Order: sequence, then structure tokens, then C-alpha cells
Amino acid sequence: VMLEELHVGTEGMFTGAGFIEVSRPTLRRVVMRIDF
Repeated sequence: VMLEELHVGTEGMFTGAGFIEVSRPTLRRVVMRIDF
């Protein structure tokens, strides 16, 4: 993981907060979503 990509957080951080992966447009980018 490049440092520039961590400015929004890691995948594990979002998963731990209840987000789910909805797509992976590239190998290193993940689109995550949370339903309120």
C-alpha cells in the first residue's frame, strides 16, 4: 500500500466500522459502503 492511498483509511479500518466492499475497480482500490 502506498502512503498516498492511506489518507482515507485502510480497508480493515472500514470493515471494522461496519462497511462492506461493493466493488474493487483496481487491485489496490476498494469501494466500500455502509447502510444506516
